[in-house]
Amino acid sequence: MPRGPFHASPYLLLSLTSLFWSLNWVIGRAIVGHVTPLTLTWIRWIVAVGAMMPFAWPGIRAHWPVIRRNWKVIAWLGFWGTGLHNAFAYVGLQYTTATNGVILNSAIPILIILLGWLIYRETITRLQAFGVAVSLAGILAIICRGDLAVLAQLEMNKGDLIVLTGMIFWAAYTVTTVGLLERQTAADELSDPHSPHRHDSALCPCNTRLPGL
Repeated sequence: MPRGPFHASPYLLLSLTSLFWSLNWVIGRAIVGHVTPLTLTWIRWIVAVGAMMPFAWPGIRAHWPVIRRNWKVIAWLGFWGTGLHNAFAYVGLQYTTATNGVILNSAIPILIILLGWLIYRETITRLQAFGVAVSLAGILAIICRGDLAVLAQLEMNKGDLIVLTGMIFWAAYTVTTVGLLERQTAADELSDPHSPHRHDSALCPCNTRLPGL
């Protein structure tokens, strides 16, 4: 099946993702005082839904029974994940800079690894630990501009703490969603009569759906 130009360029898509994500912080900071954080969060997701719906609609129709059955879980995850994450970010930008917001945003991979360990006891591999160390080193290098003495005088203002809270919401949303999807996939495989894992259902603790799933 032939691929379009965007599908053939994953690096372009990843670069555009970083660009759009960075613009989110710049725009959020620029309109402080003109639009309330909650209004901005609402506008952002209305625009996002409108832009993505033409591409997402076929999948929504195909999986509508599953979506309808799990709408409470989806709504709850959307509220405290994407909703609260953005709301806290935009509130925090009233008191801190877009640069600080982007720097704090870089802590999300670290938070995801730590929450994955706390919630699911996932093993932190050496490669992940190395990635966390590199990420922390990069964040500290940007903050102190190469001068370690700056770290001794570093103070986080109210806006930084609010933004960081939003990052924690996003990390928790990511970890929880991945966990639910993994358990749902395992349950679906075991319920499929053609699945090679069906005969192991009596031995698999995953053969229990979560409430609402």
